[in-house]
This record gives sequence, structure tokens and C-alpha cells, in this order.
Amino acid sequence: MKKLMIGLFTLGFAVITMAGDGYVETGKQGIMHFVQIDKDKATDVDTYRGAKDDLCDPAKRCQVIFWTENAPVRMPFSREQSAGRTAYWQWNEKTQTHRLYVDCKLFGTDHEEECF
Repeated sequence: MKKLMIGLFTLGFAVITMAGDGYVETGKQGIMHFVQIDKDKATDVDTYRGAKDDLCDPAKRCQVIFWTENAPVRMPFSREQSAGRTAYWQWNEKTQTHRLYVDCKLFGTDHEEECF
């Protein structure tokens, strides 16, 4: 029981240390970060950019997937989690390319190249 309590305390501390303004990282797997955005920040691109800047090392490939609720801690995602994504940030250090793909219904855009 003592080990369980210490583990839960450590996990809780880890989540708190990975929180930013308007988001919290719920999990990480390889180069992928799973992030829950506050619902009131769901269409605030600066919140997404801030999370990406906080979580990604600019010298390495990085992908950040965002949700406003039910964000996973690891893969595979449930159907609900796959359908509930709000945005997806992809960074490739070799080509120096970065892209933010969004749920076009949520963001109210019809630019297909920006949608997932």
C-alpha cells in the first residue's frame, strides 16, 4: 500500500510539472505527446503553440496531439479519443517544417490542407 501511495504521489507530481497555461500533458509515447487543452482554450492557437514549445525539443522530431476531454495517457486510442482530437502538431527538425492540423469544424476553417 505504501508503494502504491508513493507511486500515485509521484504520478500526480509529474502531471503537475507538465502543466502549462491552458493545458496539461496526459501522456507521452516515443516522439508523441498527448495533451488536454482547457475547453475555453480549444480554438486558441497560441495555447497549442505554447504547449508545443514547452514539450518539444527543437533539435528533435516531435508530435503533439490535443484533446479538450478524455485525452489518453498512451496508445492505442479508443474510437472516442480518435474522434475527439482537436489538433495535431508535427515538427521535423531535419526539414525544419512544422504544421498544425486542426479539427476544421471546431476551428471554423475550410482550408483542407490544415485539417486532419
